[in-house]
Amino acid sequence: MSLSPAQASARDWVAANRARISADHMTIWHLHEPAWREYRSAAWYVERLRAAGFTVESPSCGMPTAFVARYGQG
Repeated sequence: MSLSPAQASARDWVAANRARISADHMTIWHLHEPAWREYRSAAWYVERLRAAGFTVESPSCGMPTAFVARYGQG
């Protein structure tokens, strides 16, 4: 099965960022928050998204751990 250019690009990006993705996974894993109580995890994601240039609405929809992230215009 051949990959589309978009699929190949995604695969290559994951391969190039494997170490960071793994480290991020372990960060969330070590926070080990129970379901519906992911306060530190949500804050960590919001911080990461803002650092990457996203506009983040947090909290969202009246839920303290919910957030909406937007990137760019339109």
